[in-house]
This record gives sequence, C-alpha cells and structure tokens, in this order.
Amino acid sequence: MAERQEKDKLKLPNRKFRIGIVQAQFNQDVTDAQLAEAMRCLDEYGVEVDVIKVPGSFELPYILQQQAASGKFHGLIAIGCLVKGDTIHFEVVSYSLPVALHRLIQEYKLPIGFGVVTANTLEQAAERSWLAYDAAYAVLQSLIETESLRT
Repeated sequence: MAERQEKDKLKLPNRKFRIGIVQAQFNQDVTDAQLAEAMRCLDEYGVEVDVIKVPGSFELPYILQQQAASGKFHGLIAIGCLVKGDTIHFEVVSYSLPVALHRLIQEYKLPIGFGVVTANTLEQAAERSWLAYDAAYAVLQSLIETESLRT
C-alpha cells in the first residue's frame, strides 16, 4: 500500500491564492475525510477555498469546467471515491475522469489536483484518503512554478 511521505515546506509567492474544490458525495465518509486532508494542506498555507459538492465523481468535470471558466480560481481540486463493483461503471468513470480533467487543464491552463481515490473496497479507499492532501500540495506546487515562469 502507498504510504504518506513528508512534504517539503513550500514557499508561496507573496500573494493570496484561491482554490476551488469539487467534492463528490458518493462514498461520502471517504470524500469527507479527503476534503479534511485537502483543507488541512490549504489551511497550512493560508489559501482561500471554495467547496462545491456534487452527487458523484462522474459530475466532477462539469462543475470543474464551470469553475475554471469563471476565472475566479488559481487552481482546482477534484475529490471523489470510486470503488470497484460488479458492473463496468467503475472502469468507465475511472478511465473517463482523468481524461476529462486533463482536457480542462490544457484548455484553461489551470492546475487541477486529482484527489480521486480508486480502490477495490471501501476500506482500501478510506486508507488512502490522505492522498487528497497530496493533490492540494501538487496544485500549490504548480502555482509556484507558474508564478516563477511569469517573473
């Protein structure tokens, strides 16, 4: 199993950042834990955060696209939990979701953290809820890199 690794302290540029988080409500116990992890990271850096909740992970790209198009955010984070079941729904969503998010990154030139856990069981997913911290951290890293390219 993947284990949490300590992260280096980031040095954000001297400005305020606003991050939008879209949280899927399906498997809510897990996505609530993921949201708490992402917020813990963003709070450490004093980042302003807006959270929007959607029914499931399939709806994430649509709302992320709306947030990206609004121009209000410096970065976005998708939070969701996909657990393999008896149908191919898991495969369809777990394949199409990163493809859709990659398209949004390219179209809007905006960092989007992938905080969607895919697992065989709910227990495995819960054990990986800390990955949302890493997704938030990755967005902040991208913001730092983007800022350094502008100066």
